[in-house]
Amino acid sequence: MVNKKLLFITGTRADYGKMKSVISAAYTDKSFTPYLFVTGMHLMEEHGLTVNDIEFDNLYRFENHTSGSGMDKTLATTVRGLSEYIEIIKPHMIIVHGDRVEALAGAIVGSLNNILVSHFEGGEVSGTIDDSLRHSITKLSHLHFVADVQARKRILQLGERAKSVLKIGAPEVDALNAASVENLHHLKKLYNVPFHRYSILLFHSVTTELEQLQFHCEALVDSVVKSHRKYLVISPNNDHGSQIIKENYKVLEKNPNFTFLHSLPFEHYIGLLKGADMIVGNSSSGVKEAPYLGIASVNIGTRQNNRVEAPSIINCLPNRADISNSIRFAGRHTFPTKGSASEVGAARRFISLLNTSELWKTNIQKSFYDAVPLVSGSALDVVS
Repeated sequence: MVNKKLLFITGTRADYGKMKSVISAAYTDKSFTPYLFVTGMHLMEEHGLTVNDIEFDNLYRFENHTSGSGMDKTLATTVRGLSEYIEIIKPHMIIVHGDRVEALAGAIVGSLNNILVSHFEGGEVSGTIDDSLRHSITKLSHLHFVADVQARKRILQLGERAKSVLKIGAPEVDALNAASVENLHHLKKLYNVPFHRYSILLFHSVTTELEQLQFHCEALVDSVVKSHRKYLVISPNNDHGSQIIKENYKVLEKNPNFTFLHSLPFEHYIGLLKGADMIVGNSSSGVKEAPYLGIASVNIGTRQNNRVEAPSIINCLPNRADISNSIRFAGRHTFPTKGSASEVGAARRFISLLNTSELWKTNIQKSFYDAVPLVSGSALDVVS
């Protein structure tokens, strides 16, 4: 097989951490020449300039944010920058992850330039605009590397070709089991964590509920203070509304029960999560990584609606009473781990598939494949 150029797109510490094992596997296989288009939060000082944590070669930095820019403007800027970059390197495949606007930009540019687009972790559901972004990326992508059977079924419902929807597992499971995850004692010393036992507070804005965000933040802050637990507070991502969350967090800054970690590599985050009593907020890690580790998760509001079900996930409304009751419940119970060693290996499975000639024959001209036969002549066909 002729050497193939692979272009990975990463916009956040989270998607890079989850995809790191896949990227690393591509760099060690001589059949491929990988490139990284690094943008988004990676290049923002207030989010820790996490581009400096990326150790791979062939890295291209592109700033896609301006002060106060909305998701639509960020998308447009990223499309422009990525379009210019692909003219230089001429990749054979663009690889995106999840549901961020950077991934959508990659899918748009790839599909409009007849470049194969591979999408990781499509077919999932949540309760925000992320759903629309994720499913749009699916419809623009040619190959779908999914975490589980349920995600595969949803993508098939979207009319994708069955042979193009490949269940390989979740790349973050590789990260959860990686030997590189540092030990808790070292991480506590590195980040000046003063607590023996602690919980993690990680809350993001729901962009479709911004008018209620102030109320939700007040309820959250009041609840965690009154819980009298120790917390590591991790800064939210850069979605609309993040500044409201940060403003509400200011009352916690002088409280000795709260230590702020503004940004940290994914491996370090996983190491600290492994040592936590629980995670409180609405991060996807609370419904994905935490159950795998058997860590209790107080999942607040609608941001992770309809995603993963597990005994360790305590779903609650974004009000004081429900959040407080859920924290107390989580603190009184222990939960089994959800994961197993057999789930490791998404990166290996991905590279194995990339080394097959059949995959590279995937048609860039997409068709719609009906998940169930269409029935004509029904009442649904009548428009009054």
